Amino acid sequence: MKSSKTLFTAAIVVIALAASQAYAIIVRHDRKDADYLRLAERYPSVGFVGRDGEGTLIAPQWVLTAAHVASGIPQSARHVEFEGVKYRVEQILIHPDWSGRGPHDIALLKLVEPVKAVKPVSIYTATDEAGQVITFVGRGDTGTGLTGPKIQDRKKRAATNKVERADQQWLYFTFDDPATATDLEGISGPGDSGGPALIEKDGKTYTLGVSVWGRPGKNGRGTYGAKEGYARVSSYHEWITAALSGKAEPSTPNAANVRVKTQAAAQSNETAKFPDTESGRRVAAYIEAFNSGSDSSLRRVFANHFSKSAPARFTDEEHLQSYRRLYNELGKLELRRVAQSSDELIAAVFRTANGMNARFEFSLEPAPPHKLTGIGIQITDGDDDLPDAGGGGGSPMTEAEAMAALDDYLKEEVNKDEFSGAALVAKDGKPIYRKAYGLANKQYNAPNHVDTKFNLGSINKIFTQIAIAQLIEQGKLSVDDTIIKRLTDYPNRQAAERVTVQHLLDHTSGIGDIFNDKYASMPKSRLRTIADYLLLFADEALAFEPGSKQQYSNGGYIVLGAIIEKVSGQSYYDYVREHIYKPASMADTDAYEVDASVPNLASGYTRERGEAGKRRSNLYRMPARGSSAGGGYSTTGDMLKFTIALQNCNLLSRPYTEWLLDGMRGKPPARSAVEKDGPLTQGNMGIAGGAPGINSMLELDFETGYTVIVMSNYDPPTAVRVARQIRAWLARVKR
Repeated sequence: MKSSKTLFTAAIVVIALAASQAYAIIVRHDRKDADYLRLAERYPSVGFVGRDGEGTLIAPQWVLTAAHVASGIPQSARHVEFEGVKYRVEQILIHPDWSGRGPHDIALLKLVEPVKAVKPVSIYTATDEAGQVITFVGRGDTGTGLTGPKIQDRKKRAATNKVERADQQWLYFTFDDPATATDLEGISGPGDSGGPALIEKDGKTYTLGVSVWGRPGKNGRGTYGAKEGYARVSSYHEWITAALSGKAEPSTPNAANVRVKTQAAAQSNETAKFPDTESGRRVAAYIEAFNSGSDSSLRRVFANHFSKSAPARFTDEEHLQSYRRLYNELGKLELRRVAQSSDELIAAVFRTANGMNARFEFSLEPAPPHKLTGIGIQITDGDDDLPDAGGGGGSPMTEAEAMAALDDYLKEEVNKDEFSGAALVAKDGKPIYRKAYGLANKQYNAPNHVDTKFNLGSINKIFTQIAIAQLIEQGKLSVDDTIIKRLTDYPNRQAAERVTVQHLLDHTSGIGDIFNDKYASMPKSRLRTIADYLLLFADEALAFEPGSKQQYSNGGYIVLGAIIEKVSGQSYYDYVREHIYKPASMADTDAYEVDASVPNLASGYTRERGEAGKRRSNLYRMPARGSSAGGGYSTTGDMLKFTIALQNCNLLSRPYTEWLLDGMRGKPPARSAVEKDGPLTQGNMGIAGGAPGINSMLELDFETGYTVIVMSNYDPPTAVRVARQIRAWLARVKR
């Protein structure tokens, strides 16, 4: 079963995530953008890998890319797109000497079927690269050498540059000022990782290098003076040739992430360590304090290592409360790998005490003293850096044996008071396992049932995305629309004029979160409409330039809800009820108010560290009603109906359904005149929601036919952990 990364909501995030946004080909300020777009048309062999990388077709069934791109492709996007056609990846081969960062950052992707409509390029084997004029190709955000990346349009561009020098590992380039630059000079960026450096000789196109790293220019990222390093292909042509002939050891295609023996060694805690830099030492201090289990240690870290100029989303006490929950759920963290490292961003993968995998992304000030400004936490369930539970390995099982193992496992979890909720597994839309455990209400000793309504948390965001996609498909809305175009009275006019619908969808708007000081101090009974939620943040300044970074934002999805109301003329709740729940026959799904009398509704229970296992009701932490950002209720049966409606394209046309499943990245497809398309047979999705006393997980895979739905009225990662174990058993079922 394939799945995607799980990002929990702010309830267990110490501080909001503030990771850098990827960008693509940056061009000269004094040349027409159309010239760069035309140049790119000559290179159909450059494809779009996964969701945020590039690759080059070097044989009909083989794509050359970077190891860090190949290892980071989520299962839900394991494909390469050439000229608008997606080709599924069958196998991933990473160079055996790559250690997770640094040299040998090169990989190959074997496609399920050959690409017949595109001519492959050749591998450059000569060693005369220095001084050669090459061509970069990529797509995504663009800008000029004066501004750096500013525009996110996902268009394919090509630019030229000159190889400054070469060593055994790298080809080096500099983004020169116009006075000394090539005619269509440019440089690529993080969004173009894995893309090629190409050259044409004697009527043939060759790839000389693979995009790996970059350094800022005079005025920041992507500006004049920026430097870039490409893996030198001529140094790896023997390995590439061996791989194409079947003589190189492949990585296991069933593993959630691809590794080789040398990588596994590098990830052990004997060698994994944070960089010996100011930023690295601050991150190390935080992890040491985290693992101490001591509030006083955390307070010292907050005082000494966190920026006082960062937006105050939470008080120190709220940070500590989040930390206590997280420590209780994960335990001590064992560093396995530093996945990314710079002065302003360090991403690290940990093994938790309870056997989960966790990816922490630490944002820091770009200038000394590089204090921490944000921490994002992802509980990774196999798609990132470490193998899945079971890893798809172990003895083969029958479907019946897998479900029997699941039943035993859940009974044991309930006996340990580690699970309360319901689980459903379906094959081809028909349940093969559906049971409920634990209590929906402890005060009245009321049990959970298979049709109990559980809080979905952020899973509700998928309904908001579908509503937006429906309005776009109907021509009533555009991803390029700014807030001000739709909400003329939005309190912060500066934000309203700069933030687009696409920024809101992608969490790149810079709009703050709803879990702030206002939320903490106000009576939750007042939060009953989208307009009520807007009062929490809409007048605040943007945290960053829209599109320049990515920061998980519940506030952004509140704004999307307000836009849905304005465009449709209905309340958000009425719109999704009429246009999503009703067409999908989801009669038990809604944003119920907490003081309404709703039968068969699960109460949430949260457990704080140091309370000897005691669980408390989450009632007083809950808003009176959920929103377009999350907090609605549903049942396992209704969520199965939702997946069936999605697969059958009953909510969106087939092109728009595929766009939704691909993360709504890039421009939406042209409006479809087709009223109904056939069911999807490819694609998958994994989404989760979590907060104190709330955890739900939905996974579906149209290729295998399996759907996994787990809902719990306990803290995260209760449902995620169960879903992860189910997936491991399903991977062992004989096909």
